[in-house]
Amino acid sequence: MFQLTLKTVFTLGALVGWIFLGTAHASLDCLSNFGLIGDPAKETPFETMSRWEVTENLPEYHGPIGPVTSRVALVPGEEVEVQLAFGVPKEIKDHFIRGDVVWWPKHPHNQDSTVPHASAPTADLADIFPTASRTSSYLLGPQNRAVGLKLPTTHTQPGVRSEGKERMHADLKGGLVRSEYVRAQSQKFPDAELIVLRELMAFTDKKTGNGFMVRDLEPLQDGNYYLPGFSVPSLGESIAVKQGESGDAFWSEHYAASLGRAKAKLLVRYGLQMKTPNAQNWLVQMNAEGKPTGAIVVRDINDANFVGPIAEAMGHQKRLEMERTFGWEEDTKLQPRGSFSFWRFNEGPSAMSPKTIQSFLDSHDRAYLQTINELLGLSIPLPPPTLVPRPYLSKTGSPETQSDSYLQESQAVKDAETVLLSPEGLEAIRRYHQVNP
Repeated sequence: MFQLTLKTVFTLGALVGWIFLGTAHASLDCLSNFGLIGDPAKETPFETMSRWEVTENLPEYHGPIGPVTSRVALVPGEEVEVQLAFGVPKEIKDHFIRGDVVWWPKHPHNQDSTVPHASAPTADLADIFPTASRTSSYLLGPQNRAVGLKLPTTHTQPGVRSEGKERMHADLKGGLVRSEYVRAQSQKFPDAELIVLRELMAFTDKKTGNGFMVRDLEPLQDGNYYLPGFSVPSLGESIAVKQGESGDAFWSEHYAASLGRAKAKLLVRYGLQMKTPNAQNWLVQMNAEGKPTGAIVVRDINDANFVGPIAEAMGHQKRLEMERTFGWEEDTKLQPRGSFSFWRFNEGPSAMSPKTIQSFLDSHDRAYLQTINELLGLSIPLPPPTLVPRPYLSKTGSPETQSDSYLQESQAVKDAETVLLSPEGLEAIRRYHQVNP
């Protein structure tokens, strides 16, 4: 009989278990007139979000409404290393760890045969909901508990080739340690307007070092609606009009400024900033009346770097050293990367104007800097409105391949970096965390 062994590891205050294997229906009636949701008696808010994922995005990311089939292999336990976060519900653990085998789902659009167990016999089928990224939603158990399956794949949708998404090595090495750190910080700084999703389990194929992760999506099953950031161009105007406001002004506050505040809190409280904060990595929480609550959801916190000087001021030198062993990078500059969060908003049938996107950038940067000031008691100057849109709105390539003008931070952010990374600014960080130990 195969025997499981459990080893608990304490790493810098984060408890991670390592196993080595040998909803409420909200009405949202005010939006139904615009066709944004289906029959509330048949479609939960979570299912509405899943539909928006594949219908309210750029056309190449569109996919079938409803679940698609993932073929599942049963992999011998001795071939897999499993990491468990603290407090993984038994229902979830038992779904994936089945005696001496692991329930191993495969991304339905993957075309790389070297992905672990891509060719393994199909032992089960699972209905999953793909997103614009490689993470799909999955409802398990009698209560339809939502989890995210971050699966290696060459394609997020059949026609969308995603370079590097078939490799999960870096996430698997440090993803749960990062999530546990964020969990601890979230308990230290409870904030209903900043929701950071965390990873629950990591499954690594011992031969290749590749595998998949399981993310906790239960926070998204609270009866609220969650609008993907990339859906703002297509759905934003209808939502704003129903609230009696214009789309540009409404989303300048409820998306752009809310993002700026969320990024500032991640920086000051966690020492983190996103590497590629594209619109797909953010969700806007809306109540049953379709009004944004001010809450922002960060989907993939592993797509964030520590800002070295700030993390050190927080007392996290050892944590930085540990993340370096995972091969993870750290930043030395202040980079909220606002332009990433509005990338390609000027494309598609609901394209926004350069003027509108520039107003979003201004609102984002202003809210970001103002929140830093409020949290730390600083007086960083806030930027005036930009009269001429910056020339970053290329329609080709990803943000990472754009010209320097696309990636350039505003002068106000550059000035803020000088203040925040000065001895006085870093001392303000230290004081903040001493007051909130």
